Amino acid sequence: MALINKKGAVPKEKFSRWGHENDGKGKVWVSASIQQIYNVNSSSQEFDADVWINCLYYDPRVKKNASGYKKGGYIDPDSALEHLDYDSYPVFHLMNDRGVSEVDKYIQIYDEPSIGSVLYCRRFTGTFSCVCDVKLFPFDSHVLPLKLYFNDCYTLAPSNDMPTGVFGTALHNNEWHICPHVSEEFSDGSGASGNAYRYYTVNLGVTREPTSYVINYMIPTSLLTLLGFVTLLFDGDELGERLGVILTLMLTHSALKIVLSAEVPKTSYLTATDEFVTTHFLLTGGMGLESISIVLFNVSESYQEDIESALKIIYLVLWAFTHLIILRAFLTSRKNAGRKILPPSKCEGTFSGFKELKGLESAAGVPTETGSKN
Repeated sequence: MALINKKGAVPKEKFSRWGHENDGKGKVWVSASIQQIYNVNSSSQEFDADVWINCLYYDPRVKKNASGYKKGGYIDPDSALEHLDYDSYPVFHLMNDRGVSEVDKYIQIYDEPSIGSVLYCRRFTGTFSCVCDVKLFPFDSHVLPLKLYFNDCYTLAPSNDMPTGVFGTALHNNEWHICPHVSEEFSDGSGASGNAYRYYTVNLGVTREPTSYVINYMIPTSLLTLLGFVTLLFDGDELGERLGVILTLMLTHSALKIVLSAEVPKTSYLTATDEFVTTHFLLTGGMGLESISIVLFNVSESYQEDIESALKIIYLVLWAFTHLIILRAFLTSRKNAGRKILPPSKCEGTFSGFKELKGLESAAGVPTETGSKN
């Protein structure tokens, strides 16, 4: 239901005197203040967050008993329903939590009590689930969502008074670049029972910092494979020397791969790193098979020289070609990151918070000249 007419004003007939729409639904301006994101784990598809959920709304009991309150005053959350209207009081539930605790909350008279505006904030810390596609590892980027739902008795809108964003210390993580832009989504849906719900989702984009993986694993793997070229410089009948070099290189590849497996997310598909390392391992092993084949089939020296001259070129071309796997992953990740990590979203068709256009009534029927907090 659109709440804004062609002139940008809220039609007064849409709302009753207490900030409820005429269909009985209470209006809540909701936002999230993210304090920290940490322990992002793409393998288990979860992350830890410290976040405040802020709900601005109009309470008829506060407005009716305005003399008992003061602007900026606090209400004890444990006795909140002794002061506040139960039908207006915003209640929400987390959707993608995995062991989240509520560690703090407060209720504040947001503006003059005669207006009835109330701010209800709850702080949560703990683990949340997310969906991670790591095909481009270590160049992968993800969207970390915080999902809430309200029952159908509420109408939700984004808040301009307390806009969604980063609160307190800057978001910093050694393994991940965390995008400072936080987007939010509002949607409607229904459960298996058919009951309707209002959904509120906050999205934060993260991109893995790949430098450590490139320096510690990819560059050594590439150089080890290039050293396999040395075997082509031995004479064909020097099988022992050739296989000695190949076996040393393959053992080193195996050791690197074992160490790397502890860092790569466990998936049912190959990541870009898996493809790169496995291709180099097979390329090195192929040189050993070539050396054995020459001796096994007793290839003449003239044919042997022609074969190995061609193999030198093929080996170097294949070695260079394997790096396109990483280049493709890098370019694709940069393209995907631009799509996933977006600036704060705009919610059309609804007012954002108590700040309304000057000279017009707010969604709760309160003239803006009374003054809202900036």
